[in-house]
Amino acid sequence: MAGVVSMVARWLEYMETNREALDKMEMMYRDKEDYDDVEENVPEKCCITDCQCQLSGLCWQSLEEDTVKDEVSDESVLKEYQFNCGCSEVCFSFRGQKVGRSNRTFCDGSVMSRSYRRGFLHGFSKTVGKDGKLVRLGKWRGGLKVGTWWEVVEGGAWIISNDKIGNKIFLYPDLTTALVGLIKLPSCDSETDLDICEVVGLNSDGGILVPLLKQTGSCLPVSSCISSTVHEHPDAPDPYEEKHVEVKDSLIDGAGQGLFIKHHTEKHKVIAYFAGVPVEGLEAINSEYSITWLNGARLDIPPKLLESYSSTWGHKACHSFAPNCEYSWAIHPRFGRIRAVRTIRDMEAGEEVYTDYRYSISKAPKWYKEDLRNFLVNNFKMEENDIEEYIRKVDTSYNGEERYCAS
Repeated sequence: MAGVVSMVARWLEYMETNREALDKMEMMYRDKEDYDDVEENVPEKCCITDCQCQLSGLCWQSLEEDTVKDEVSDESVLKEYQFNCGCSEVCFSFRGQKVGRSNRTFCDGSVMSRSYRRGFLHGFSKTVGKDGKLVRLGKWRGGLKVGTWWEVVEGGAWIISNDKIGNKIFLYPDLTTALVGLIKLPSCDSETDLDICEVVGLNSDGGILVPLLKQTGSCLPVSSCISSTVHEHPDAPDPYEEKHVEVKDSLIDGAGQGLFIKHHTEKHKVIAYFAGVPVEGLEAINSEYSITWLNGARLDIPPKLLESYSSTWGHKACHSFAPNCEYSWAIHPRFGRIRAVRTIRDMEAGEEVYTDYRYSISKAPKWYKEDLRNFLVNNFKMEENDIEEYIRKVDTSYNGEERYCAS
């Protein structure tokens, strides 16, 4: 299985970094199917959700002034198209139709490389983010997405879909654990229970890798919303977390249980998820297991579920002012967009996971303040007056806690 994971990782890296990858794939897997029955391109919206700019619409203007001449010329012309939203595209035009390789730069800084044939998107396509990381990979035919597509989601997992198959694959960041079900796009939450699978091999769909899956016989139950899923199925452990972390007594005296790494893990890897019941205002006032979420709300694990809750283990991470992990965001098809625990350095098997709760000092519990004082004395040799001044400045510049604490 390690060999399969290595092959997938190398393939994704190759597609991400090799500028000639798409051209080589076109040569090897050239699509010979005709598409004369396609009447028009399907409009492709801009990267900004509420932007109405469309790839095939009328909102673009060519920087070339002699557009009429281009429509009758026998020579292709390199053009740059500017969209009202700020996106741009550079490609060749022949007799008024886009042809050949194109690069479109979106408003968010990501760049999509793709090809046109007779004015239609046709051939292999990839998108890389502004950080150079691969975001999306697949194939077009006659202006339509066809075959297998890979799309990365927040948290480092991949959604693998096929236009002929209703179910989609949620491939966890380890590239070996997978969930399969009716996963909706772009929200990436599931409409059905999710089958737990393992990647046991690889196939090719016209040049695009397809994981071969083996069902484990288990599934993750999904309800109508995140709140119902947590309440109705609190004890359905996540298969990815079970492989990478475990819960046992913390190494910190009096801290209760903590979260521990099972094997060597590289930095910037999601190792655990943090789901819960969405709450607002005073609903989370007495909870030590809530975390900031969307639109001012928090995700909380209700007291009555604490004994049985094991669907996600992110809440088990203990606090430290010298953390080895941080709270981030992740997409999970069982819950939607939730919080996650991500490493900030390489970690070894047996290490306890520590995060910075980032409590507001003025509302922090006694143990947190004492821990901060000890940290400042032991690591920076601060005197009491310096500590008070530091705490005052920190509280003044405070910009929002992660974990919640009662005042």
